[in-house]
Amino acid sequence: MNVAVFIKKTTLHEGFGGLETQNKALCEGLAKRGHKITIFAPKQELNTDSQELNGVSYKFIDCSYRSLGGFGYLDKNNWINRSVEAFKQSYKEEKFDLILGQSSAALGLVMKKNELGVPVVSISHGTTTGEYKTLLQSLSSPKDYIKLIPNTAYFLLNFFNRQREFVLHSDKVIAVSKFVRQALIDETFVDESKVVVIYNGIDEDIARTKKEDGVVRLFYVGLIHRSKGLADLVVAMGQIRDKKVELTIVGDGPHLMGLKEMVSEKKLLDKIHIFGRIPHKESMKLLGESDIFVLPSRRVEGFPMSIVEAMLAQVPVIGSNMGGIPEGIEDGVTGIIYESGNVDQLKNAILKLSEDEELRNVMGKKAFEKAKKEFTLDVMLDKYEKVFNEVIL
Repeated sequence: MNVAVFIKKTTLHEGFGGLETQNKALCEGLAKRGHKITIFAPKQELNTDSQELNGVSYKFIDCSYRSLGGFGYLDKNNWINRSVEAFKQSYKEEKFDLILGQSSAALGLVMKKNELGVPVVSISHGTTTGEYKTLLQSLSSPKDYIKLIPNTAYFLLNFFNRQREFVLHSDKVIAVSKFVRQALIDETFVDESKVVVIYNGIDEDIARTKKEDGVVRLFYVGLIHRSKGLADLVVAMGQIRDKKVELTIVGDGPHLMGLKEMVSEKKLLDKIHIFGRIPHKESMKLLGESDIFVLPSRRVEGFPMSIVEAMLAQVPVIGSNMGGIPEGIEDGVTGIIYESGNVDQLKNAILKLSEDEELRNVMGKKAFEKAKKEFTLDVMLDKYEKVFNEVIL
């Protein structure tokens, strides 16, 4: 099968996150199964037009990626137009069986799919309303509130335009969690039969290398942003500073310096160790040394891949009840779910697991079994191939 994939940025671009990581795993996994995969993305800061990596072809397009108030199609250099041009040019050289769009990145092709004669499948990692709720939770300064006006206009544009266009006009939409699926149905009124759930999966062996020094190690990896609830985690750590519990935070983002300042102000530098962005291999080594993974998010999450990584490392997870997080964590079995923003509940969950090694081990083993059954790369690829075949046939 020859698949054209459209995405706003890739793991080769700066500032990539979970969506780009999932796309990389999906595309490379499909390529290993014999499919021909070509990824189209805006060039942005990259200095190359194309690249071959791990069996996947990349084509980078010179363009702008601004919505222009919903009138981006009037700009010939806009991604919505340039993506279609790039596809047509490539299609002359090789026929594509399917177009796969990450979120609304394939919107231009979705709107011309009848003309192109190629079916389109889109992947949704979240919804416009979820993103707007995250924005509201992140407001803290007068500058943020001033920006709220144009951001609200952008939300309304996406809600009534971009999101509905790519959801309603794709041949099939893949939601990364049941939560995202229901939110899409509620927000766009799309036919329920058009939206299927496929959880993110990974293929990774993470070695357990626990240190026997009596310290219980907590671990977080991901975006450093106010909406991720890391301030709650710092406060909780301050309340149990007398315990032999330490926290390692890995990642980068707009609130990295603010988080470091908070840790310093609370005199927790000996308890909380903050790294910036580090190579994935090093991050997974730290995860393997950990006893508990914590995801204290205050934002509406789709289905975080970090949860699956922790489960495959046999590490129990403490997570908030936001978005698709509870679909990865079986409360009381593979980890603990708490009410987002409730620091007391978060603190108590940390204490419960940190003080009971046997419970951690049992939960970790059950988390591993659940991940191997539901969240592996092969399980994800099988389900994607099934959707592709249904759409093509």
